[in-house]
Amino acid sequence: MSYVREFVVCARHLNMRRAASELLMTQSNLSKHLKQLEAEVGAPLFTYTSNRLSLTPVGSRFLEGSSALLDMYENLHEGCRAYDEAERQGSQRHLVIQQHSLVDETARSYYRLIDTLRHSCDNLTISFAKASRRNFIHELKCGNINLCMDYRFGPLADIGREYRDAGLIWRHLQSEPLVVWCDRTHALNAPDLCPQDLRDVPILTPGDASAPMKRTVIDLCRAHGFEPTFITTPTTSQPEFLNAHRPEAVYVYPLSFTTTPLLRGFESMTAVPFASGDVRLSSFAVTTPDTAAAVPELARLLAEDDRPSL
Repeated sequence: MSYVREFVVCARHLNMRRAASELLMTQSNLSKHLKQLEAEVGAPLFTYTSNRLSLTPVGSRFLEGSSALLDMYENLHEGCRAYDEAERQGSQRHLVIQQHSLVDETARSYYRLIDTLRHSCDNLTISFAKASRRNFIHELKCGNINLCMDYRFGPLADIGREYRDAGLIWRHLQSEPLVVWCDRTHALNAPDLCPQDLRDVPILTPGDASAPMKRTVIDLCRAHGFEPTFITTPTTSQPEFLNAHRPEAVYVYPLSFTTTPLLRGFESMTAVPFASGDVRLSSFAVTTPDTAAAVPELARLLAEDDRPSL
C-alpha cells in the first residue's frame, strides 16, 4: 500500500525531486519503488524524462483506482482503530431519550431515573429528542427513541396490562391529582368541581404533537362519558402557550405543575382540584425489551417500581 501512496504523490507532482521531498525519501529509493510497482502491474505507469514524469494511459487508469483504494484503506484503518478503542474501553452504547416538557413531580422522578442511569454506566451516552405522543409506541419500536415518559389516566392495573400487551417494559413513576387551572372568575372555580363540568368548556392544548397532557385529558373525559372540546394554540414554548390563555377556556394539569414558579406568576389564575379524590394522573417510564437487553442497567432501574401484579 505504501508503494501505491508513493505513486499517487508522484502523479500529483510529476516531478521526482518534489515527490521524494514530500515523501521524505531519496529519489533513488522512490524510483526503485516505482519500478517494482510497475513490475507488479505489468506495464509502465510513467514515461521518464530526466526529473520530469508523464503518466502513461495505463498510469492514468491506475491513478483513478489508486485514489479510491487509498480512501477505502483509510476508512478501513480508521474503522479498525475505532473498533480496537471500543474493545479496550468497553462497547459504547447510546440512548435517545424523550425530552419531557412539563416541570412537575413526574419530570423530577423521570430525570432522577435518567441521572441514576447515567452514573451507573461508564460507557453510555445519552441524547434527548422530542417524540410524538400521538404514537409513542411506534417511536419506541422503530428505535427513534429508546426511553419515554407517558402520562395516563385510569387504573394502574389496566394501564400496565396495555403496556404488557404492546410488548413494552415500564416503571410507574408517580400518581398525583389532576386540577383545572383557570381564571379566578371562571365558573369552574368551585369547591364541588367534577370531570363532567368540563363537558362544555374549551380546554387549551398546544399544537405540538409532543405535548404530554392532551391524551390524558381525552381519556379522562371519555371515562366520564363525553368528548372534550379543545382549543389548539400554535406555540413554540411553554410560556407562549400559557400566555395564550383565553378567559372562557381552561387548562388541565398535574397539581405539582401548578405550584412551579412558572405558574405562580399568573396572579389572576388559580388551580381548582376535583372534589373526587380519584381524578389522578399516573406517569410511567417506558422502553422496549431490545433497549432493556442492550442496557441491563436500565432494565434493573425499571424493575424497581411499585406497579401492581397483573
